[in-house]
Amino acid sequence: MCRWFGAFSIDSVTGVPTAIPGSLFASGLNYQLVVDPSGKFLYASDDDPPGGILAFTIDSTGVLAPVSRSPFAIPGQTAANSEPFGIVDSGSFVYAALTAANQIAAFSIDSVTGALTPVPGSPFSAGDQPTTLTSTNNLLYAANWTNGSISGYSISPSSGALTAIPGSPFGSNITTLAADPSGKYLYVGTSLGTLDFDINSATGALTPGVVGISNDGSLWLTIVQLPTSAAQ
Repeated sequence: MCRWFGAFSIDSVTGVPTAIPGSLFASGLNYQLVVDPSGKFLYASDDDPPGGILAFTIDSTGVLAPVSRSPFAIPGQTAANSEPFGIVDSGSFVYAALTAANQIAAFSIDSVTGALTPVPGSPFSAGDQPTTLTSTNNLLYAANWTNGSISGYSISPSSGALTAIPGSPFGSNITTLAADPSGKYLYVGTSLGTLDFDINSATGALTPGVVGISNDGSLWLTIVQLPTSAAQ
């Protein structure tokens, strides 16, 4: 966790990062951050009591500036400090795992300013101490710290509201998540290795894959999409 963001530009030929002028950028006490698919905004979970969401604009040079009224408060949380942790941005909505409140907060994004507005019904009930989140194809999944299960939700494309997926929660001993952009697979990290789940395209339900991917425990997962030429 930190109170500063480091920002870097990437050389498109060599891949070498260079610090952006003005980096480090001041922030609240944050654990995780995410960049909006538009590339215009950055959001981070803010653990300074009572907990909220930090929002920044990203200019053409990569410099960050706070969005007006940031950090955004989380109404309706059931703990004095909800301890926001995991955060994802679907492009239209931002979701944050409220670990201490056993809830998930949802916000709609103003596509012009980056400002956040709570989704009606937010925050939504979640599993026991949700920590990391991942989303794909109007589906949201949360890893629950207490029992290591995965809670799954469908996302209303119009409102951003969450509805529990039938059969949820799934699995056990899970610490972190990453969803394949195709919406077909969910990869999970456990203390015993990295595993995969098949995602039911109709319901969002999860089915364990045939084999594990590795036998090594993992703390964080990410998925990188390579250009077709590079993949070959």
